[in-house]
Amino acid sequence: MAGAAVTALAAASLPAADRPPDPMARTLEGLMRMIEARHGDSLSAEQLKDVARSVYRSLYAAEQMKKVPLANSDEPAFAFRADVPRSPSRD
Repeated sequence: MAGAAVTALAAASLPAADRPPDPMARTLEGLMRMIEARHGDSLSAEQLKDVARSVYRSLYAAEQMKKVPLANSDEPAFAFRADVPRSPSRD
């Protein structure tokens, strides 16, 4: 843990060109390049910004989920909803 703090402090003191790239930013950049290559001709600049925000939120959520310690025996969380048929109305 202390090593990470020292690394972050050392990186902050380097010029921007010499800093190691942020892995999440690199992932976002790569995904956005792929999205632009596949769908760029049908998306406006504003839509691409919206897509980038959505992708960033997903990446951030994934990073947060990775921080939750899980054992191999932990069961998945299920949200069960019974699909009960509606009774016909008697109008």
